[in-house]
Amino acid sequence: MKFSELPYIRPDLDQLRAQCDALCVRFENAASAEEQIAAYQDFEELSKDVMTNLTIASIRHTVDTRDEFYNAENDFSDEASPQIEEMFQKFNQALLASKFRPELEKHYGTLIFKKAEISARAFSPEILDLMQEENQLASQYQKLYASGMVEFRGEKLPLPKLGPYMESPDRATRREAYAARASFFEANRAELDELYGKLIRCRNEQGRRLGHKNYIQLGYDRLGRNCYTPEDVAAFREQIARDMVPIVAERKQAQKERIGVDRICLYDDKFLFPDGNAKPEGTAEEILAAGKRMYHELSPETAEFIDAMFDMELFDVLSKPGKAPGGYCTDLPKYKMPFIFSNFNGTSGDVDVLTHEAGHAFNAYRVMRKDYPMALMNATMETCECHSMSMEFLTQDYHKYFFGAQTAKYEQGHCDDALMFIPYGCMVDEFQHLMYENENLTPDERNETWLRLEKKYRPKQVLIEYNGMWQMEKLYRDVLPANWVLYQIMTFVQAPTFELFVKNMGQLMMEKITNADMLVFNRCTPELKEALRARNLRMVNRRADIYLEDNDGNSEDYLTGNECPFDMTPDLIDIPDDDYGVWYVDVMDHLDRWDGKCVHMKLLMCHSKKFPGVHCPGRFVMTCCENDIQFVGVVAKGKDLKAYKNRDWVEVTATVRKEYIEAYQGEGPVLYVDKITTCAKPAQEVVSF
Repeated sequence: MKFSELPYIRPDLDQLRAQCDALCVRFENAASAEEQIAAYQDFEELSKDVMTNLTIASIRHTVDTRDEFYNAENDFSDEASPQIEEMFQKFNQALLASKFRPELEKHYGTLIFKKAEISARAFSPEILDLMQEENQLASQYQKLYASGMVEFRGEKLPLPKLGPYMESPDRATRREAYAARASFFEANRAELDELYGKLIRCRNEQGRRLGHKNYIQLGYDRLGRNCYTPEDVAAFREQIARDMVPIVAERKQAQKERIGVDRICLYDDKFLFPDGNAKPEGTAEEILAAGKRMYHELSPETAEFIDAMFDMELFDVLSKPGKAPGGYCTDLPKYKMPFIFSNFNGTSGDVDVLTHEAGHAFNAYRVMRKDYPMALMNATMETCECHSMSMEFLTQDYHKYFFGAQTAKYEQGHCDDALMFIPYGCMVDEFQHLMYENENLTPDERNETWLRLEKKYRPKQVLIEYNGMWQMEKLYRDVLPANWVLYQIMTFVQAPTFELFVKNMGQLMMEKITNADMLVFNRCTPELKEALRARNLRMVNRRADIYLEDNDGNSEDYLTGNECPFDMTPDLIDIPDDDYGVWYVDVMDHLDRWDGKCVHMKLLMCHSKKFPGVHCPGRFVMTCCENDIQFVGVVAKGKDLKAYKNRDWVEVTATVRKEYIEAYQGEGPVLYVDKITTCAKPAQEVVSF
């Protein structure tokens, strides 16, 4: 029978309650262990029927969250599931109170009673209303997420369809795709934050009604954790942070070097190779066919399993509007079959579904064919991942069927991902603990907590205090470990002594200024602030954030006001030779007002070595002495630029445009050259500030 042909019958709660009560009475009045075993088996069959029907409805709801019939059935399940749990718990209590427990333990083993005890702790009629509320909140979240459609390059796409663009070899495309995805969450931020806050409070209240401080212990019980505590988990997390995070940091450094970026931004995180990530070859149907071939060759057992899955059409893997996000594997115990749900999007994740989720499914398929009670069929969440993660690697010899010549790339990325997931999983776990321990955090405070944990489990910075009298080269050469990435340099300067140091140790001082990502001048008087601004330090270092701090610890931005040093009214704005530096600072700080303006100036031609094909004419500038002279250029575009050699003096008329440019690592000015000619060098070749 195909999945589409499986009947769905909404459980009749009154009838079910009567059946459960009758089985409880029968179990309690049994005259022997054998009679209790028979009653237990009948209860199992009833449970399988109920859970299978609810699962069929849930699957069909997630396949299309817009389906009105299964929307209604999902609403019914949200309300009914806690009531059904209450009915099943009556039988569970009867099992725990069995007068034939030694005989039952001999027959079933002791674990079934341990799990029954945990299950009993996790339920009380007192929390029934809150369990219903929890289900409703989860459904609201899922429906909101499933509705996610974003505009991307003239198309309306469901969120999973952005996957290939988020792994594009073109960095600008990746950035655009991440921004498009973020637009959905930003647009729905308030509702998502509200749902999350309600869910935290609902779960905590359930925990409190059961005698706990919050939800944490109840959460452990619902996960079936039977041999370790939150304290044990905390110790594990700390070990991962201590021993494994440095290894993962090394792998991220290798990735950074491999893809050739100065730093890994969010949109670079999943981009692994300069020519693009490994992608499966062929259509979704061809990928599924390759999966079938793989499991046929792996073993007779997996061949039998995959044939049964295909025969019953127990896959739904194509992404489409209205479909719930993500992927999962679930069970249909009445039919002794699993079901795999996913959203294929043309990335390596499609293959991961056929290994990871199929690992869950193969375990379920084999276990459901054994004569085990349902309580022993369902492994804990942690144990489940042994089956799925193992299958990812057990199938390694067959990955070539999906990736062909890209197999080596896939396997390297797959191994790295497996390593990196462990600290990430610990980060999520600690975040959850903190949320339940601090339920009144605001959305912003929750975000701040997440960012703090990012620094612990996925660190990007280690703060090193470095003596300002030492040369930076010594830091780079002797202090930093070879595998460390230098992400940010912060320079703190005592303003009253700045001029003295510049005068006597100009090169050493200016090295700190030019290398800094953030500059803070402390102990500033109004006079010192004016003097520092007169130096035009923005010219010395364009990328740095600069702050002026007074004796009371109050700080202000180095930039003040929007005054323009040029007359913006003419159609053509002439930039005097000596004022190039002033213009450069202004166009960088106030790009919007220069966007579309036509300018005329003399420049020194430069063709970038770091960014082949990029032209960046500009001027040499000096801040305090000859040792701090540096070239400052602006990206230019035009058909005749190649005709001029480096260090040729040119007279340029151009239109300024605001654009995203890789060389700027963001938006910046681009000179669209309308006219260019050679010219004599100006009287002052180096601009002085």
